[in-house]
Amino acid sequence: MKILHVIPESAIIPRFYYSGSTKDILGRVEYFNARALGFEQVIVKRSDQSLLETLKSMQLEEFSVFVIEFPIYQKSMEFIRRKNPNAKIFTRSINAELYHKLHLFLSNFNGERNSGSGFLKSFHLHFPILQKIRVKFKQDFKCGNLSDALLSITDWETRYYWRYLIGDKAETVPYYLPEEYSQEIRSVHAEKKNICVSFMGVKVNRGSFLSDSLDNFMHLVDLLMDDVKDWSFKVTGELPDDFTTLPSRIEATGFIDSPYPLLACARAVAILSPYGMGFKTKILEAILAGCYVLLPSALLKRQPEAVKPFCIEVNLNSVTSFKRALNQCLEPFPAYDPNLVLKDEAFRALDRLFDQVKSV
Repeated sequence: MKILHVIPESAIIPRFYYSGSTKDILGRVEYFNARALGFEQVIVKRSDQSLLETLKSMQLEEFSVFVIEFPIYQKSMEFIRRKNPNAKIFTRSINAELYHKLHLFLSNFNGERNSGSGFLKSFHLHFPILQKIRVKFKQDFKCGNLSDALLSITDWETRYYWRYLIGDKAETVPYYLPEEYSQEIRSVHAEKKNICVSFMGVKVNRGSFLSDSLDNFMHLVDLLMDDVKDWSFKVTGELPDDFTTLPSRIEATGFIDSPYPLLACARAVAILSPYGMGFKTKILEAILAGCYVLLPSALLKRQPEAVKPFCIEVNLNSVTSFKRALNQCLEPFPAYDPNLVLKDEAFRALDRLFDQVKSV
């Protein structure tokens, strides 16, 4: 059995080494190596036409399985079907696009209104996002049905999204943190302090899920005033210009090469936006570094059961809830590793799929 693994070029760019999609892709690579499965990688731009041109120059008959990261390559998948009809195609999805794009619209819409724009202006400004929903939903539907299995990143998305689109082809393959990252986290040691961190991405764009989370974080910290004086608050990443006036109690670290030294000394990570699908990879990194994770109710409900004991609910409209959550972060940390649970679930799901290929 030989596998062709299709990955985006971002997965090999050092600046995106700690991005969620890169870590998720390396989880598949770790599985292939652990099971001694022969594979070859094709690195492409996130363009169906680009992948199609690459595939046309390859001997596709050599491969019995195609593992494709992201359900965005409809023409390429149809080409594979024509050239190698006996091959299996497994496609990885990192979020349910219909819900994801709707959340993006709501995040942008609410962010614009909160900055003072009226309802009609805000709706008109961000209407193009709604127009993209049809395109992304069609990609999910077409690519999902062209796949022999759609590798859903969470059980919530499998049950409430993919099963409606493609039925039993949806298989939950949960995200886990690959060994090279978890080893790095374990190698960093520091004394825990009462630090609560809002981790942003490489760069924060206005209207994104990250900026919504930061808006809520700033609001709640501002409402604390002089309460919980033994806590300090930090935000990472390159922030937009209009975030330069952070509340006085929040320190901006700027872009950091690795989040792990800061996680090692923090007690809490705040991810305070209900928006966005998939799995927030920062949640698992925070837990492995010994941090509790503060989440709004809607986001908490979508998390895998394995991580919920490490997550604390925060009412975004209540500073009392925020203070209570910070106090809960001082309690003893649960004594098990959810990453091992999720990794075992992911490996067992992939074993079932690849065992079917071997038995043919």
